[in-house]
Amino acid sequence: MTHRLHPGAALAALTLAAGLTGCGAAAGSEAAHSSPVPAPLGIGVDGTRFTGLPATVPPGTRTLTFANTTAAVHMAAIARLADGHTAADIVPFLASPAGQQGPPAWLTLVGGVDEIDPGHRGSWTGALTSGHYALVSFSPDAQGRPEVADGMLAPFTVQGATADATPPAPGATVTLAPGAKLTMTAIPAGTTALRLVNDDGTPRTVDITAIRPGRTFDDVVHEAQQGHGVPASLIRLGGTGVPAHGSAVAGMEAATAGTTYVVFDIDHVGEGAIAHETAG
Repeated sequence: MTHRLHPGAALAALTLAAGLTGCGAAAGSEAAHSSPVPAPLGIGVDGTRFTGLPATVPPGTRTLTFANTTAAVHMAAIARLADGHTAADIVPFLASPAGQQGPPAWLTLVGGVDEIDPGHRGSWTGALTSGHYALVSFSPDAQGRPEVADGMLAPFTVQGATADATPPAPGATVTLAPGAKLTMTAIPAGTTALRLVNDDGTPRTVDITAIRPGRTFDDVVHEAQQGHGVPASLIRLGGTGVPAHGSAVAGMEAATAGTTYVVFDIDHVGEGAIAHETAG
């Protein structure tokens, strides 16, 4: 089991009760302080472990960048741990019979970057409140097991004085509407971020992809109908979950003129929750 709502991934499979990126979650009773704008959390991959994640992160609006310099697909999901649990509880739970049904209720997705193909990068900007978290990857390894079982699991704590990062300026907007609808505005060439807006009453997920050179959207649709996961004609560029009546900012590589970008909510693709635009 891959523990994802779309094949080979896990961002939306986690419970979204705590709210996600850009949803305006307050940092408890902590008062905002006039602090320097925090630098992005620059996350990478070395073998089967994450790099670049500090043990402690200040609360507030954070930006996490994720560069996949490896030869495999990876993701960097941020999950909050409920009181009484630690990151050390995750792998044993997933190996248990209960874990075969999906991640535990005490692990709540609060942001992060969905699957990215080798050689690509993406980012997420959103609010983190004080508490205990883990950075995890549920992408399948060579044996089909979630990578978290191989050590792609990094605990961290959010605490200290609040300081807010400035989200990247979005060049286009993806809107999730009630009734499993999804629309996207035109993407100007050079766009480096998408604003994701969820007007629905339930959490939704947006995956960001680009059609490979020489392939078409018709190829994507045909492959998707085969039911074998993310179509081979697509390059995975990240994405994230969006809370009910909330929003998120997902960073992406600069959009190239003439390239067609496809965004979708895998849970509702069959109901039309997919859109594509050619950058220009």
